[in-house]
Amino acid sequence: MATITARLQLGKPHPYDNGICQGYNAIELYENSNIHWVAQTRQGKVVWLPRTSHTVAADGLMLLAALYMPSSKAGQELSDRFFPEKGYQRIRRIHLPDVTDVDYETLYNDVLTAFHTDAQPDKKRIKLLASVYEGSVLHAQFDKFTALDCDVEILTTSYCKAYSAWSEQENIHERPFELI
Repeated sequence: MATITARLQLGKPHPYDNGICQGYNAIELYENSNIHWVAQTRQGKVVWLPRTSHTVAADGLMLLAALYMPSSKAGQELSDRFFPEKGYQRIRRIHLPDVTDVDYETLYNDVLTAFHTDAQPDKKRIKLLASVYEGSVLHAQFDKFTALDCDVEILTTSYCKAYSAWSEQENIHERPFELI
């Protein structure tokens, strides 16, 4: 059974209170037997299977651009390539390892450019909010988020109390809180 281990939200930063403004878009990362991103759009559900476990963050950023940054060069290229048919489809499943005629490195570099605030047509800032839960593969890929030239906030677990269904024991993982 797949478990949600991360959520990426893309929107506008609040001008003076930090956080993210209402009206953001989101995708969720599911892990276990296979890793995949899921987005719920007006056209239906998109299931996006990354190329490898090492490209999960980059592939998630490409999905965000394809779905929610249509005015950027990268968003347009990705949307045209992976979502050519417009209109409602209940589920679109895209298995990136099967798509071999794409230069992913170039597309990813275009995505980095798309996240640059100056590249936005309205010159407004954008914000990526990454909520990464305990045990997610994304913990080793934060550099993909910090490389973005936009507002970025990465949220990780500082306290987790969980009960094991197999051992019936309580497990507590705690990182010290830092008071500001």
